[in-house]
Amino acid sequence: MQGVLNDFLAQVRNLALQSKLSPAVGKFYLNIINNTYKGSGWSGIRFM
Repeated sequence: MQGVLNDFLAQVRNLALQSKLSPAVGKFYLNIINNTYKGSGWSGIRFM
């Protein structure tokens, strides 16, 4: 499962950085990032 998640994040990261994700996918992406780095001091907004 982790491999699938990493593949997804790698595929959409550039689109996210360019703000080219649809609102639904952007929300999904931020949810994944925020949960993945929860408690680490990193937040999803730093990846956008």
